[in-house]
Amino acid sequence: MQGLSLRKLASMVNMDYAYICNIESGQANPTLDSLSKIADGLDVEVVALFESGSDTDYSFSTME
Repeated sequence: MQGLSLRKLASMVNMDYAYICNIESGQANPTLDSLSKIADGLDVEVVALFESGSDTDYSFSTME
């Protein structure tokens, strides 16, 4: 998912862009429902959002 912007992810999962930014920066604590929506949008299991050392890069760009 390299190159996916936070704005695009927010749109994909029907969530507020500012909330997604706050989750990414550690300023918000997402609910399990929010994590599930994000994982679904990325086509991964929720647990994959917490795994380190994964071959998949889940870093996001704040640029569109």
